[in-house]
Amino acid sequence: MNKDGVPLLALLVACQPSTQAAATADTTLSQSPAYRFLSERGVSSDSNEVIRARLPYDSISLKRDPCFGTCPQDEATLYRDSRARYVGIRFVDNIGTYQGHVSLQDYARLCYMLDRLGYMTLPDSFAAPYTDQPTLTLTAHRTPGGLKSVRDYGPIGPVELWSLRELMIAVTGKIQWEKTSE
Repeated sequence: MNKDGVPLLALLVACQPSTQAAATADTTLSQSPAYRFLSERGVSSDSNEVIRARLPYDSISLKRDPCFGTCPQDEATLYRDSRARYVGIRFVDNIGTYQGHVSLQDYARLCYMLDRLGYMTLPDSFAAPYTDQPTLTLTAHRTPGGLKSVRDYGPIGPVELWSLRELMIAVTGKIQWEKTSE
């Protein structure tokens, strides 16, 4: 009880976000025309091109910059039209420039998670207070919304950023990459 005799537990419970409100927001997002096909049973009557055109992100990329040690240095970019580009620079299995294709479902899931985890509202930068750490930059081009990059030195960013980074790494790991002459 506080000094006025009001139980503190009741105040704490009243201040917590409504799980019903969060569930409603998630349902609304998952039922938007851009993402509805992800939860539909069976095959959507819309063509892949129509579905891709509805997705709100033109491209999503993950760039890993070097440290003084053996941190991977590369960049992967996925595009709404299914194109994928990878450039491996050092301390990665594939050195050079590669191209491939990202599946509609994987790209749409990435777009959905960017929206669901509030990527566009994250701060632009996170930095650890110590040196010689890798820097990871996640960039997404949203229409409408513009270009958003979040730089994470350390990496010490929030769990939402970590989740998006790991999902991007998992999706790019599934792509069949072909070396280009670039």
